This record gives sequence, structure tokens and C-alpha cells, in this order.
Amino acid sequence: MLKYTLLAGAFGLAMFAPAYADHDPTGKCDEATMTRYQTDIDAMTDAEKKATSVKELEMAREAMAANKLDECMKFMHNAHQGARGGGDGGSSG
Repeated sequence: MLKYTLLAGAFGLAMFAPAYADHDPTGKCDEATMTRYQTDIDAMTDAEKKATSVKELEMAREAMAANKLDECMKFMHNAHQGARGGGDGGSSG
């Protein structure tokens, strides 16, 4: 019985893992992640969303420099979400 409960739990976690991974690929507030996000932002076509994402990433850099990692992650998440949603220039989001 316990075996089936654990198996069902593992299956449930496996179903949510891809959605979580899309949320933040690395989960780190570091220069490598910021560089990758900057590349995504540079490819954006929606000027308004691009400007917002650039500002968010800059605030993330400032937070990282101040060793405020929670704030850094918040700003990085916002920048990444903007880049993901604004890159095609025509999607709603």
C-alpha cells in the first residue's frame, strides 16, 4: 500500500516539474543567468515590454550587488517573464 502511495506521489511531482522548470531555469541570481536573460530581452520586438524587462534586469543587478538575493530573484523573474511573453511581438500576455 505504501509503495503505491509513494508511486502516486512521485508521478504527481513529475507532472508539475516541467511547469516549475519553465518558471525559472536555474533558480540562481548570478551573472551567467542575467547574461542569458539579457540575450532573450535583446531579441524582444515589443519595445514597451523590452524597456520594462531591461529595467527589471537592471534592478536585479543592483540587488545582486547589494547582496539582496530575494529581491534579485524577484526582479529576474519579472524580466524573464517579460522576455518570454514579449518576444514574438503579437501574443497577448
